[in-house]
Amino acid sequence: MTKPRPKLPPRGVLTGETITGRRSDIVRSVVALAGRSDPGRLTIAQLAAHLKLTPGALFRHFPSKEAIFAEAMRWVETSLLGEVEGALRSGAEPLQSLQQAFFRHVKFVQKHPGAPRLVFAELQNSGKTTAKQIASRLLDRYATSLEVVISDGQKSGDIKPAVNPKAASMLFLGMIQGLVIQTLLAGNTRSLAERAPAAWRMVHVALAQTEM
Repeated sequence: MTKPRPKLPPRGVLTGETITGRRSDIVRSVVALAGRSDPGRLTIAQLAAHLKLTPGALFRHFPSKEAIFAEAMRWVETSLLGEVEGALRSGAEPLQSLQQAFFRHVKFVQKHPGAPRLVFAELQNSGKTTAKQIASRLLDRYATSLEVVISDGQKSGDIKPAVNPKAASMLFLGMIQGLVIQTLLAGNTRSLAERAPAAWRMVHVALAQTEM
């Protein structure tokens, strides 16, 4: 006896899988478009046109533009911290872990240049949006993870005991931020990989007990 074939949903009815996939498409499109222009000026009409949808179709998946941007920022937080924390928790020596995290961050920006643009735009936002809260949380979590590894490096003797872990984490993040701003202004993220080694050497000199 053959099993009955499962009923397909009527045409035009969105299944849970379709909804999840479409939400992901919308979020990734926000990040992609942010890499080409000011994310603060990105409109629902532009996003819908990029996805070949009507503006009303977007609101079948998100209640508002703010909700779309919050989800995009949540994707940036999860994706970037997944890369960075994976390196910091790799079990390698502290300085090696920091180096891996540094270059993983650089590669992430090369692949998703819209991600830092979104973070910068939200942090400059004078309002109290969910996306801004997520961006702030991202930086706090990132800095805290760096501080833990730097402190571990001091205990193992790899990192200078006089280094302040909090200040050192800001140096690490500031160095990457400077690189990103330079490349965004130049409009060429490929130069990021060329400049990153020299920037890392400066971080290494500031932290390490011994020279490279």
